[in-house]
Amino acid sequence: MAVLALKWADEVIWSPDALFYQTRVEQIRGASEQEALDKVWNGPLAAGFRADDSQWARADQALADPRWIRESYDLYARRWTVPALAAAVYPIFGIDSLMAMNIFGTLVFAVALYLLLRLRFDPLASFIGVAAVLAWPDLRWAFLPLSDAWGLAMLTITFLIGVKTLDGRSWSWLAAWVAAILILSVSRELTPIPVLGAAAVAIVYRWRQPAILALTGILATLPAQLLFQGGKSLNWGFAYASAATGSRPTRAGDSCSTITGARSKRGPGRASTTSSPRIPFTWNRRGPSGRSPSRSSSGCSSCSPRAAQPPATRTCHSCAGRSSERSSSC
Repeated sequence: MAVLALKWADEVIWSPDALFYQTRVEQIRGASEQEALDKVWNGPLAAGFRADDSQWARADQALADPRWIRESYDLYARRWTVPALAAAVYPIFGIDSLMAMNIFGTLVFAVALYLLLRLRFDPLASFIGVAAVLAWPDLRWAFLPLSDAWGLAMLTITFLIGVKTLDGRSWSWLAAWVAAILILSVSRELTPIPVLGAAAVAIVYRWRQPAILALTGILATLPAQLLFQGGKSLNWGFAYASAATGSRPTRAGDSCSTITGARSKRGPGRASTTSSPRIPFTWNRRGPSGRSPSRSSSGCSSCSPRAAQPPATRTCHSCAGRSSERSSSC
């Protein structure tokens, strides 16, 4: 962790995700929603993103749509864990609170993963496994003001508690499972993973205990699902995951959006990939310090990779089936 911190913690990249989390921090600290949005998005933290966005053709600029910020902010309605922790330590870390909590979340993830591996492996094998995971190059996001680390940490803790529940069959572990699912549900849209995992074990082994885990997991997920975004918050999570790993835009006319690099405007009905570990380099590659990007995006990532094209030609239509409007980048 110390080596990774020395390597990556020297620069903070304020992607749109980070800006929305910072907006939530300002809200928790007492500002109204509009005041928080104005402070963050009209302030110096968003300067890099505004400069980057202004270089695109008008039709491709996210900020050209006055509704984009507020509608996109709604997509983060259920992610309260990291902003709440950041707000708690804000008097100590100030504007670096989100990054500090994400780094701490990475440490929690590493410890939880080690404990999970120790349930089945010896200390050396467990240590090597954790070291291999932490050496993953895309762990760069662990040192950005995002929520990915706490999503992984809570997911790992949930698996750890689930295994302990199955091993010990204790009601106290079952209560801990419910609490972990509740926290995970307001951290990231990852609750289906442990719930479906428990259900799969119950089906394969016809075991009542994992069935109880799956049922209580579903019940623990319901409050966040019903309270935020009119019951559609988890639906958006699935759509987000599909857009982040898929190879086509969600509708004709949208910019191509995959995890490999092409930029996408975010909003209802648009593909979204900004929580991907690589996206901070795509959305806001200069950062508030105004540094030049170190890498360039390829052409239409839904088609065959090509050389970088000017922003005005980046919108891909051919991969959406609209042959009469094909872009030269495809």
